[in-house]
Amino acid sequence: EGGGEGGGEGDGLGVCDRSYSASMLRVHRYSAGVDFPPHEDLGLVTVAPRATAAGLQVQLPCGRFEAIEESMAADEALLFAGSSLAALVRGIRPLPHKVAAQGSGLRLSAPYFLRATPRLALGRASMPPGAAGGAGGAVCGAVSVGEFVEAKMAERSNAARAAVEAAAREAAAA
Repeated sequence: EGGGEGGGEGDGLGVCDRSYSASMLRVHRYSAGVDFPPHEDLGLVTVAPRATAAGLQVQLPCGRFEAIEESMAADEALLFAGSSLAALVRGIRPLPHKVAAQGSGLRLSAPYFLRATPRLALGRASMPPGAAGGAGGAVCGAVSVGEFVEAKMAERSNAARAAVEAAAREAAAA
């Protein structure tokens, strides 16, 4: 398995109720030579201890990605905001990050994701473009964390689909 927080199937209570609602410690196993794209975690806060092999890169305000684990001690961890906290607290920004292939060995990481209950109202949250109830990032009325996360997951899925289609078009043209 690799990067990101993931989601689950709907159960009538919202797509995130079953798999997204609980805060959790998750172990990620990254294969050698595989990169995972930039993303923002969906929860409130992520605590990410140093992994078994460096690879985590964080996006700086200038847009450049910086490898960070090389400078961390074995007993240090990163603490950063996720998309849900940014939607709840004005001025908080989630931290875009990615995992880049490093070396030829296996990489294990074990981040802790602190999450809000899916039924928590975000109030006047900005929804992702194309989200149900939102008009391309427009400010909406009361939105639950579950609805917000569901929309963010759909946004990620659409971006991944577009990337696969673009790669297929590029391969066909070559």
